[in-house]
Amino acid sequence: MSRLDELQARRARLVARAQAERAQIAGLLRPVAGLARIADLGWSAVRWLRERPLVVAAALGLVLAAGPRRGVSLVGLVRLAMGAWQAWRWASRAAAAARE
Repeated sequence: MSRLDELQARRARLVARAQAERAQIAGLLRPVAGLARIADLGWSAVRWLRERPLVVAAALGLVLAAGPRRGVSLVGLVRLAMGAWQAWRWASRAAAAARE
């Protein structure tokens, strides 16, 4: 058997092994696919909002203009903003830790 034949046979084995590992990983991730899809949509929304600060400012202005008569209080809005900020901090730290 020539060196080229050996390399081709080795490559075929490695390709088959990689395919089997991909199938195994896909099977393991199947239960969380829905959650991952929701997280991906949420992350896309966050990126979209970060690219459009005027939209966020206009929405906030409308909510504040509506005032407590509409069931939205300033205290509730501040709590929501703090919760969103803390979630953002947590997600940023988790992403940074995953990159390391």
